[in-house]
Amino acid sequence: MGERLWAPWRLEYIKKARKGQGECIFVELPKQDDDRKNLILFRGK
Repeated sequence: MGERLWAPWRLEYIKKARKGQGECIFVELPKQDDDRKNLILFRGK
């Protein structure tokens, strides 16, 4: 079994996800109009 590593910089990311800040990228990015900036190559129906 591997050794557990303490990575304190990850805690902030985990806390944000639990608070529900921001939506999933698959929901949030398609709402925006700048496909090039968001690296969206194709929009289906």
